[in-house]
Amino acid sequence: MINLNKYLSNNSHIYVCQAKLSDYNVLYDLKVASMKNYIKQVYGWDELFQKCFFKNNFYIENVFKIFFNNCFAGAVEITKETDFFFLNRIEIFPDYQNLGIGTEIIKSIIAAAEENFLSVKLMVFKINPAKHLYSKLGFKVVSENDSHFTMVFKSNN
Repeated sequence: MINLNKYLSNNSHIYVCQAKLSDYNVLYDLKVASMKNYIKQVYGWDELFQKCFFKNNFYIENVFKIFFNNCFAGAVEITKETDFFFLNRIEIFPDYQNLGIGTEIIKSIIAAAEENFLSVKLMVFKINPAKHLYSKLGFKVVSENDSHFTMVFKSNN
Protein backbone atom coordinates (compact mmCIF):
# COMPACT_ATOMS: atom_id res chain seq x y z
CA MET A 1 0.00 0.00 0.00
CA ILE A 2 0.99 3.63 -0.34
CA ASN A 3 3.19 5.33 2.23
CA LEU A 4 1.38 8.68 2.15
CA ASN A 5 3.68 10.14 4.80
CA LYS A 6 6.51 9.97 2.25
CA TYR A 7 4.61 12.47 0.07
CA LEU A 8 3.26 14.82 2.73
CA SER A 9 4.87 18.22 3.15
CA ASN A 10 7.37 18.19 6.04
CA ASN A 11 5.89 21.33 7.56
CA SER A 12 2.20 20.43 7.23
CA HIS A 13 1.69 18.98 10.75
CA ILE A 14 -0.26 16.20 9.03
CA TYR A 15 0.53 12.50 9.09
CA VAL A 16 -1.35 9.27 8.55
CA CYS A 17 -1.21 5.83 10.11
CA GLN A 18 -2.83 2.55 9.23
CA ALA A 19 -6.24 2.16 10.86
CA LYS A 20 -6.91 -0.87 13.04
CA LEU A 21 -10.03 -2.93 13.63
CA SER A 22 -10.30 -1.27 17.04
CA ASP A 23 -10.88 2.04 15.17
CA TYR A 24 -14.14 0.76 13.65
CA ASN A 25 -16.52 2.76 15.88
CA VAL A 26 -14.61 6.04 15.66
CA LEU A 27 -14.41 5.64 11.87
CA TYR A 28 -18.17 5.13 11.72
CA ASP A 29 -18.62 8.25 13.89
CA LEU A 30 -16.40 10.12 11.44
CA LYS A 31 -18.63 9.03 8.55
CA VAL A 32 -21.70 10.29 10.39
CA ALA A 33 -20.06 13.61 11.33
CA SER A 34 -18.65 14.32 7.88
CA MET A 35 -21.09 12.71 5.45
CA LYS A 36 -24.54 12.39 7.06
CA ASN A 37 -25.85 15.70 5.70
CA TYR A 38 -24.94 14.77 2.11
CA ILE A 39 -26.23 11.21 2.38
CA LYS A 40 -29.44 12.47 3.98
CA GLN A 41 -30.03 14.95 1.13
CA VAL A 42 -29.35 12.40 -1.60
CA TYR A 43 -30.79 9.16 -0.21
CA GLY A 44 -32.32 9.92 3.16
CA TRP A 45 -30.66 8.69 6.34
CA ASP A 46 -31.54 5.26 7.68
CA GLU A 47 -29.22 4.51 10.61
CA LEU A 48 -29.57 0.73 10.41
CA PHE A 49 -28.92 0.72 6.66
CA GLN A 50 -25.89 3.02 7.08
CA LYS A 51 -24.40 0.80 9.80
CA CYS A 52 -24.86 -2.29 7.61
CA PHE A 53 -23.46 -0.52 4.54
CA PHE A 54 -20.44 0.66 6.51
CA LYS A 55 -19.82 -2.82 7.92
CA ASN A 56 -20.15 -4.49 4.51
CA ASN A 57 -17.77 -1.99 2.89
CA PHE A 58 -15.17 -1.74 5.64
CA TYR A 59 -11.77 -2.89 4.39
CA ILE A 60 -9.37 -1.91 7.15
CA GLU A 61 -6.26 -2.66 5.08
CA ASN A 62 -7.10 0.33 2.84
CA VAL A 63 -7.95 2.85 5.59
CA PHE A 64 -5.55 5.39 7.05
CA LYS A 65 -6.31 7.67 9.97
CA ILE A 66 -5.35 11.30 9.40
CA PHE A 67 -3.75 13.30 12.21
CA PHE A 68 -3.32 17.06 12.36
CA ASN A 69 -1.15 18.49 15.15
CA ASN A 70 -1.27 14.99 16.71
CA CYS A 71 -5.11 15.00 16.87
CA PHE A 72 -7.29 12.52 14.99
CA ALA A 73 -8.81 14.66 12.23
CA GLY A 74 -10.13 12.24 9.63
CA ALA A 75 -9.54 9.20 7.48
CA VAL A 76 -8.77 8.29 3.91
CA GLU A 77 -9.41 5.00 2.13
CA ILE A 78 -7.43 4.19 -1.01
CA THR A 79 -7.50 1.10 -3.20
CA LYS A 80 -4.79 0.34 -5.75
CA GLU A 81 -6.27 -1.00 -8.97
CA THR A 82 -4.29 -2.13 -12.01
CA ASP A 83 -3.71 1.31 -13.53
CA PHE A 84 -5.06 3.76 -10.97
CA PHE A 85 -5.57 4.54 -7.31
CA PHE A 86 -9.22 4.73 -6.30
CA LEU A 87 -9.90 7.27 -3.58
CA ASN A 88 -12.81 5.45 -1.94
CA ARG A 89 -13.32 8.17 0.63
CA ILE A 90 -11.71 11.02 2.42
CA GLU A 91 -13.54 12.25 5.50
CA ILE A 92 -12.46 15.07 7.76
CA PHE A 93 -14.20 15.93 11.04
CA PRO A 94 -16.08 19.27 10.66
CA ASP A 95 -13.83 21.01 13.23
CA TYR A 96 -10.81 20.21 11.02
CA GLN A 97 -12.33 21.08 7.64
CA ASN A 98 -11.06 24.07 5.65
CA LEU A 99 -7.59 23.85 7.23
CA GLY A 100 -5.91 22.36 4.15
CA ILE A 101 -5.81 18.82 5.53
CA GLY A 102 -7.80 17.26 2.69
CA THR A 103 -5.78 19.20 0.14
CA GLU A 104 -2.48 17.90 1.57
CA ILE A 105 -3.74 14.31 1.67
CA ILE A 106 -5.03 14.44 -1.91
CA LYS A 107 -1.78 16.05 -3.12
CA SER A 108 0.14 13.20 -1.48
CA ILE A 109 -2.06 10.63 -3.27
CA ILE A 110 -1.47 12.45 -6.57
CA ALA A 111 2.31 12.47 -5.94
CA ALA A 112 2.27 8.72 -5.22
CA ALA A 113 0.22 8.11 -8.35
CA GLU A 114 2.56 10.17 -10.51
CA GLU A 115 5.60 8.37 -9.16
CA ASN A 116 3.96 5.06 -10.07
CA PHE A 117 2.60 6.26 -13.46
CA LEU A 118 -0.99 5.86 -12.30
CA SER A 119 -4.08 8.03 -12.37
CA VAL A 120 -6.39 8.73 -9.42
CA LYS A 121 -10.12 8.13 -9.62
CA LEU A 122 -12.90 9.11 -7.20
CA MET A 123 -16.64 9.61 -6.92
CA VAL A 124 -18.15 12.63 -5.18
CA PHE A 125 -21.73 13.60 -4.41
CA LYS A 126 -22.85 16.30 -6.80
CA ILE A 127 -23.96 18.38 -3.80
CA ASN A 128 -20.60 18.05 -2.01
CA PRO A 129 -18.53 21.26 -2.24
CA ALA A 130 -15.37 19.10 -2.19
CA LYS A 131 -15.93 18.72 -5.94
CA HIS A 132 -14.47 22.22 -6.34
CA LEU A 133 -11.33 21.20 -4.46
CA TYR A 134 -10.90 18.14 -6.68
CA SER A 135 -11.28 20.32 -9.79
CA LYS A 136 -8.75 22.83 -8.44
CA LEU A 137 -6.28 19.98 -7.91
CA GLY A 138 -6.62 18.83 -11.53
CA PHE A 139 -9.38 16.22 -11.42
CA LYS A 140 -11.75 16.17 -14.40
CA VAL A 141 -15.32 14.89 -14.48
CA VAL A 142 -15.42 11.83 -16.74
CA SER A 143 -18.95 10.64 -16.03
CA GLU A 144 -21.92 11.24 -13.79
CA ASN A 145 -25.11 9.66 -12.57
CA ASP A 146 -28.08 11.13 -10.68
CA SER A 147 -26.13 11.56 -7.45
CA HIS A 148 -22.38 11.49 -8.19
CA PHE A 149 -19.62 12.76 -10.41
CA THR A 150 -16.82 10.37 -11.29
CA MET A 151 -13.59 12.34 -11.50
CA VAL A 152 -10.10 11.37 -12.64
CA PHE A 153 -6.67 12.91 -12.21
CA LYS A 154 -4.37 11.75 -15.00
CA SER A 155 -0.65 11.87 -14.42
CA ASN A 156 1.52 13.84 -16.83
CA ASN A 157 4.13 11.06 -16.66
